[in-house]
Amino acid sequence: MINAELITAESNKQKDLLISFLNAYSSPSFGSMSKRDTDVALFSMMQELGIIKMNPQIYEVVSLLHVTSSKARNLIYEASLRRNNENTLNRALLDHLQAPRFLATSDKMIALEIDDPLLIDHLRFKLRNLNHITDGSFNPGLVKMSYEAYASLFGDTLPLEVKDRLLNDIDTEELKQKFGISNEDNSPSRIRKCITWTFKEIGKLAFKKESEHWMQELHTQVQTLATGENIHNVLNWIQENAHLLIQ
Repeated sequence: MINAELITAESNKQKDLLISFLNAYSSPSFGSMSKRDTDVALFSMMQELGIIKMNPQIYEVVSLLHVTSSKARNLIYEASLRRNNENTLNRALLDHLQAPRFLATSDKMIALEIDDPLLIDHLRFKLRNLNHITDGSFNPGLVKMSYEAYASLFGDTLPLEVKDRLLNDIDTEELKQKFGISNEDNSPSRIRKCITWTFKEIGKLAFKKESEHWMQELHTQVQTLATGENIHNVLNWIQENAHLLIQ
């Protein structure tokens, strides 16, 4: 049974959602909507009401609705598909890209934890178009990729105005030499080389301290890149903490 206290939507919105559902359920005739469409419509309404989060974990849906994980995954996927477009998916992906997990493995991988199956498909589609692959064989919600793949995806997902600011910031001989940028490199290649170098350096520092505060500092540097703030702030932070690498 659904607890009414979970509902956070205002009364007017509740009425609008009910009318919207009844109109859909009655078109073209009452009860003609398929069970699948009915389930997804009700699931989406529960999200709008606040009963279920907009981006829930699969187990949250399993425990609340008493359905299988496969059913929960399908409901999340279908509702997300109807609610999102490429722009909203890119914004959601960029949010996840700002909170990477640096993996302490010999092959130097970065991982993202994503519960939205549609967003995972969107991520993998973008990476394939960028000629990269991912590894999610052991845990479909944990997507692992190389630093180069991550940098390509990060750069491709950045808004245009952020890319322009970043390109302007790195247009110095000193930084082009640091990142290995040549005059023949096009804009995407310059961004990818800059981000690859930066994330490798941040990755080296990731395991030099073990605390939640330290991980927040790392993510702050990533967020600086994502918002187009001056990259020199990130480079200065890396330089200030370089002594940790020789301890």
